[in-house]
Amino acid sequence: MPPEVGSSEGVFRQEILDAIARLLVDDTLDRVRITTVLRTANVSRGTFYFYYASKEDAFAALLDQVYARMVPPFEQLFADSAARRPAVLAKSVAAWLTFGAVESGVLRTAVEEWPRHAGIREVHLAAQRRMTGAVKRALDTDRREGIAPPGIASSTLASALVWTMERAWYEAATSRQGTAVADLDAVTEALGATFVAAMYGRP
Repeated sequence: MPPEVGSSEGVFRQEILDAIARLLVDDTLDRVRITTVLRTANVSRGTFYFYYASKEDAFAALLDQVYARMVPPFEQLFADSAARRPAVLAKSVAAWLTFGAVESGVLRTAVEEWPRHAGIREVHLAAQRRMTGAVKRALDTDRREGIAPPGIASSTLASALVWTMERAWYEAATSRQGTAVADLDAVTEALGATFVAAMYGRP
């Protein structure tokens, strides 16, 4: 057992994840050191390794928490027939993509790290599949009802939209240009418009 374990055992686990989230606002997972995490979280090395095998393992747990908060609103957006109407869908997608600094750091790190680490990949791809499924179900429903035109297979189009969203957001969010914030705002608006155009055939 870690030396701090007691009635607040779960607190130490969360402190580790919160510390990593804070550090990733301005740094990459590669550059974050375990010693910095320990100091930021105010936990011992033994406590860290009691819960997590590595910082990548801890990040996968953090990412799972973030997606548990973020993915359901995305799914609800596409499940709600009123929210996904062309007149409002673009703004709804852009609003969903407006993340805070902590979430942005975690999501940026997820895009950078999922190809390299199996645990992170599992969490990230599961979230992408859920979001793709939400778009596919919405597209199938609206095609049956004549709201969306037929075309590319719904599973293919939904996957293309979700992965385009991931890459475009990442490129804008990690821009080193002085206009990064303006670029990100423009990109989120463009992504919302892209969903509408691809699903409904109109801007």
